[in-house]
Amino acid sequence: MCPVGECVIKCIALNPATHTMFVGVFNEGIYRTNLEGKGWESIRFGPGPALSVYCLAIDPNNPRIIYTETDKGLFKSDMWGGMKLPSGR
Repeated sequence: MCPVGECVIKCIALNPATHTMFVGVFNEGIYRTNLEGKGWESIRFGPGPALSVYCLAIDPNNPRIIYTETDKGLFKSDMWGGMKLPSGR
């Protein structure tokens, strides 16, 4: 299980409001920790295999919202629920 094992981390985002770190991993999805990296939790977008994550951004006006660019498109999620944005946004 990544990021403990071998993996390819593509991006990192820090949420200063919650002191949470997110890492986007190739073919693994997103992992988060607020324990200074001592424990990691996998964040799922919904059913199906994990997505390759290429970019993460936390909304500066609402730190509960994270934007994720994946191999399947752009996602916007409130508390990481997995809502896909319409094309062109």
